[in-house]
This record gives sequence, C-alpha cells and structure tokens, in this order.
Amino acid sequence: MKNIIIVTGASSGMGLEFVKQLDHIGADEIWGIGLGWEQTGEVEIKTPLLKIEADLTNAQKIEEIKQKLENEQPNILWLVNSAGFAKFGSYAEIPLDVTVNMINLNVVALVKMSEICLPYMQEGAKIVEIASMAAFQSTPYMNVYGASKAFVLSYARSLRAELKPRKIGVTCLCPLWTKTAFFNAAEKTSKKAVSNFGKLLTPDHVVKVAIKKAKKNKEICIVGAKSWWMRVAVKLFPHSLVMKIWLASQKH
Repeated sequence: MKNIIIVTGASSGMGLEFVKQLDHIGADEIWGIGLGWEQTGEVEIKTPLLKIEADLTNAQKIEEIKQKLENEQPNILWLVNSAGFAKFGSYAEIPLDVTVNMINLNVVALVKMSEICLPYMQEGAKIVEIASMAAFQSTPYMNVYGASKAFVLSYARSLRAELKPRKIGVTCLCPLWTKTAFFNAAEKTSKKAVSNFGKLLTPDHVVKVAIKKAKKNKEICIVGAKSWWMRVAVKLFPHSLVMKIWLASQKH
C-alpha cells in the first residue's frame, strides 16, 4: 500500500510550503493539487511529487480525484486543505458568481476533499484545514470570505470530535495576514476596501508552526502573540464593538 500526502492549493503560497515541509514525513508520494503548476517550476524535494492540475470548484475534478483514490487505494498520512481565495470589497462590488465561487472553493471543495480522503486514512493520520483569524469575527468588506472561514473552523472542530475514536487528528490553522499570492486575487476590486494588514507573516513560519501543532494533535493553530491577543479580545468584547474596531482599522 502506497503512503501518500495530499495537499490542495499546492502550486503556490502556503500549500506549496506544506509540500516542501512535509517532505520529511517519509511518504512514498505527495499529491499536489492546484492550478498554474507550469508557473511554479521545479520543486526541490526528495519525495516524488505528483502534480495534479485541478480547479476544485469544478465538481468533475473532485470526482476524478475520488476515482483515482478508489483505483490506487493508498494510505493517506496527511491531508492539507489549503486551496482558497478572498475578494476585498463591498457586496455590491463583487460579482455574485465570484462570491459563489469563493464559497465553492473555501467551503464545498474543502468538505468534499476531506470526506473523499477519510476512507483512506488510518490511526495517526493528520488533517489540516486552513481557515483564518477572520473565522473568529465578522469582517465587513470581506464578509463572505470571513463567513466561509468561520464555517471551516466549525467544521474542523466537529470533524475532529467525530474522528476521535479513529484516532485521526484534525487541526484548524487560523493564520493572520500571510505574505502569499492571496493578495493578488483579493485586491482586484474597483475599490480597495481592506488595506491595513500590519506586518505580514511568512508562509514558511506559519507552516512550520502548523505542522508542529498538528503533530501534537492541537485543535486550533494560531501563529504569534498578536493573533493570540486578537482571539482573546474577540471572546471578551461584543461582536458589534469588534466590528467597529475592524472598520476603524480599515478607515471605514
């Protein structure tokens, strides 16, 4: 039986960093699912990398991955659901089809990938679902993105409880702003509605912390003191006040 790792959103950003940093796990193969592999270039890792070009908002592509799993019957050691995107702007600025596509990738594809992979995971396997610090609060001018990540957080927590008898770990990674191509897509609206990002985290650091926390079977992974304080504040203060602070920070 082939031992594999599956990473979505693997052709860039945190997904690519997970591919690189999970190289040491000792898998027979890494399945890197993503778009734009031709622009990524050579990935210098020891583990054989199968590059799967796939848009996970396309249900047929997920069906093809499901069929490949059925044909090969691998043992999945790690699943990292890193695929996702955001758009900054008011509800009126972002086309409805883009909004729906965001939900399809950030939510629907993540759930589908988790559930088609679970039959091939055994005791000790790890799942990393990537959410965001936006999962803990309401975020006007990126409302659907924040809501989609709140779903991921809730789903990961519940899935973790359900998988406890199987001894499969689920960790939800909730990073602050991280320096990736995320911003290239997010800022392409007629008005830059979100502009205050502070100091950006680096993907290599975020992924290093996430892998460490997942190995320890932590429920939630947040990175850095600023994130920790933000999470505490969101718990203590009314959401209406948190939104006012958010809007003020973005000069709205």
